[in-house]
Amino acid sequence: MFSRLILKTASFVAPKTDRTVRAARKMTQTSTNHVARTRVMVADDNQAIRELVVQILEAEFDVVGVASNGDEAVELAKRFLPEIGVLDITMPGKTGIEAAEELLSNGSKIQIVFLTVHEDPEFVRRALEIGASGYIAKRKMAKELTLAIKKISLGQNFISPCCSPAEY
Repeated sequence: MFSRLILKTASFVAPKTDRTVRAARKMTQTSTNHVARTRVMVADDNQAIRELVVQILEAEFDVVGVASNGDEAVELAKRFLPEIGVLDITMPGKTGIEAAEELLSNGSKIQIVFLTVHEDPEFVRRALEIGASGYIAKRKMAKELTLAIKKISLGQNFISPCCSPAEY
């Protein structure tokens, strides 16, 4: 009877132990490889878009904050210090452009990627003038967002081909 009790206990504990071991291995691999995931913040006034962007990004990046307007984006960026901010341009209150200008003019090291419906080259020019590293059309986000963030993390810029002004 005592052996049955031990066997039952062991079989009950084993799955927890396996998960713990897997988690420890994963942590060890991460610390051994020194592979840090890029920290990203997302700001968009449309909840469905925010959720979709987070879903696209979380497989490869650490989404450290999600905001619904420019004011929240500025506060989250100051609090969580993301490396990249994915901002919509048109949001209530402070726009994405205004939020980016505030962050970049105050010495933030955040790299800005605009994710927007505005495909007019004039919007792209304005985004680049204030120091944005990327500009992506929302209709292209499924294909381009992850690639853009990877390129920007490596020091390159990214502009959706459908939005590229000829001189950039």
